Amino acid sequence: MSNDPTAPLLKVRDLRVAYKTDHGLQDVVHGVDFDVYPGEAVGIVGESGSGKSTVLLAAARLLPSNARISNGSVQLDGQDLATLDQRTLRTVHGPRIGMLYQDSLRALNPVMKVGDQVSEMLRAHGYVGDRDEKVVDLFRSVGISDPEGRVSQFPHQLSGGMRQRVMTALSLALSPQLLLADEPTTALDVTIQAQILDLLRHSAVEHGTATVIVSHDLGVIANLCNRVIVVYAGRVVEQGPTDAVFADPQHPYTAALLRAVPRVDTGLHRLPFIEGQPPEPEAMPAGCSFEPRCPVSISDCSTAVPPLRSFGPDRQFACIRDQVADSVAVALTASVETGAESPQLNESDDSLVVIRGLTRSFKIGRGRNRPQLRAVDGVDLEIRRGEFLGLVGESGCGKSTLGRLLVGLDKADEGEVIFNQVSASAGNNRSPRQMRKFSQMVFQDPRSSLNRRMSVAEHLEEALVNAGVERSGRHKRLLELLDQVGLPVSALTRLPHEFSGGQAQRIAIARALAVRPSLIVADEAVSSLDVSVKGQIVNLLRDLQQELGLTVLFISHDLGVVRNVSDRVAVMYLGRIIELRKTDELFVSPHHPYTQALISAVPVPDPVVERRRERITLQGDVPNPSDPPSGCRFHPRCPVGPLKNPDRHICREESPELDLDGSAAACHFASDFAAEQAHGS
Repeated sequence: MSNDPTAPLLKVRDLRVAYKTDHGLQDVVHGVDFDVYPGEAVGIVGESGSGKSTVLLAAARLLPSNARISNGSVQLDGQDLATLDQRTLRTVHGPRIGMLYQDSLRALNPVMKVGDQVSEMLRAHGYVGDRDEKVVDLFRSVGISDPEGRVSQFPHQLSGGMRQRVMTALSLALSPQLLLADEPTTALDVTIQAQILDLLRHSAVEHGTATVIVSHDLGVIANLCNRVIVVYAGRVVEQGPTDAVFADPQHPYTAALLRAVPRVDTGLHRLPFIEGQPPEPEAMPAGCSFEPRCPVSISDCSTAVPPLRSFGPDRQFACIRDQVADSVAVALTASVETGAESPQLNESDDSLVVIRGLTRSFKIGRGRNRPQLRAVDGVDLEIRRGEFLGLVGESGCGKSTLGRLLVGLDKADEGEVIFNQVSASAGNNRSPRQMRKFSQMVFQDPRSSLNRRMSVAEHLEEALVNAGVERSGRHKRLLELLDQVGLPVSALTRLPHEFSGGQAQRIAIARALAVRPSLIVADEAVSSLDVSVKGQIVNLLRDLQQELGLTVLFISHDLGVVRNVSDRVAVMYLGRIIELRKTDELFVSPHHPYTQALISAVPVPDPVVERRRERITLQGDVPNPSDPPSGCRFHPRCPVGPLKNPDRHICREESPELDLDGSAAACHFASDFAAEQAHGS
């Protein structure tokens, strides 16, 4: 092994990868070159289908069976991995290359205790020390609480954040030279994401580990990476130091990606987006692959593939034009403003939905005395007519359960929901059919919520039948729905799998609109979409809200999107609303410590801003909802609570109420907290 820190640890040259498809062997990665140096963190970014994960898997020789490296070399410390047999590769994975996957539940063996899985890996690579002690030490080093107890648990018994910590411990157990991370924080809450990023940063400092991280989240890249590689349609279109690329992007695609990211530190109320979709491998343009979507393309762009060319120190980009970032920003802004004015924030006090003391519990485990998980625990909330209300909080806080209660997909144990001044109490719930005349839900994954065997026309017509629309008026209504969500008439005869993710979500929205509801509950409706599609769907929901007078409850863990589209924001924690305020007020000056921690944990796609932002890293996961803490439920994790200020014992003893007429934050010291912030600003 080389000890020269000036020599690349990983050297990728002319990497080409092809997949076997129904259309034959298709190239998906076209001549990728890049280097990674010891201790360096390199980010690979791009939309879904751009080839970024394929590049990472090829570098690790972990491609699926229908893919192969058709050309090029991947050298790790001078050794060409592309020439190694499987037995030799097993000696490389672990001691020299660690792999951190996106879906920890699928990556871990579901029938093995997590401690045994790490121990097995240590044994396989000849670790001679006390493996049990080593596993506990590893779990403790990645911030797993009660590591002695956690080693004997199965993956399904751990939260998503805890499983990702186990995966981090597994990937770093043998102190590898290189860590390859494929979307390692995508499925995590922002608070857990911040902890994982800290772990990766600590590993680089402590062990000199080089990291290559694939992510669609440009904020994560700005937070962690020294250099960034932008990939589009299987080609590198720009690469260089993160600070320089983010401050002055040279390729139109890079500029468009950065412009389209919803930021938590700005509020636009309409989101820029990139028109169209990346090309399929079998339909690659003859010239620049981005030309069909590029807002600043010229005729020469369609004739030849532009090569990478140098720009300043250590920077390259593949575009025949120079200095296009400002032109791209202007073009994207103009496309958003064309044909639609920015929505006016709702200032009405007229309530469409009034929730009083709403409670929903679920029994968990087995046996007679099973504990109850109180997913929604005494929620009081008013949703104003015609407003766009954001609902945020960590996974497991009860957001989705509250949404399901509002659309009749679940029944409350206690409390009442008043729709348009008509009560639906827990003891006298309307039927699901009655509830769905008032409210409809748009789910996170459109393809899972649509029947794959039914055409778009069948989906919409079924909804119209349920809404009581007469046969004679259905075709006209079908055309109206397609027009409202921006789909062509030809979509009626097609099946859901024939559409992109964004188009499929438009179908789901059209189906929700069929009954002319007053309330739309959008449950993580854009979280599975690329940033280019996310802006289109969010703007569509905003336009429909204005055009049809809809009220929207927008449930999301993406605080950047919530900041940019919501009139007000409700923050939920362990089944309760703990803060409710106007969006700009809440993001500029949160009155609850939990809200401030959430906002501070969201990475911003600007390396300079990221370095100077004050970040509050919450310790541990959300407490068990079946056994919530006494008093304020946030106090065991509160950075300004009794753990730091012992005289604030009231936080342990009394549960604070949400004062909608005062600070609108359920915190005993909300007024003091707000005053401290005002003084600090």
